[in-house]
Amino acid sequence: MGIAQGIATTFAGIFFIAVYLRTGNILIPIFMHGIFDYMCFVTDPFDSV
Repeated sequence: MGIAQGIATTFAGIFFIAVYLRTGNILIPIFMHGIFDYMCFVTDPFDSV
């Protein structure tokens, strides 16, 4: 699972950089990162097992 997580993190980072470069506003990717973290860590379906 470590390699898959590394690849997903790399592409998420590239996406956040692209959003920043497109908008010129750092707050938008920061907000998106917060939503991403919420979806990954707070709503983790395997956390309740």
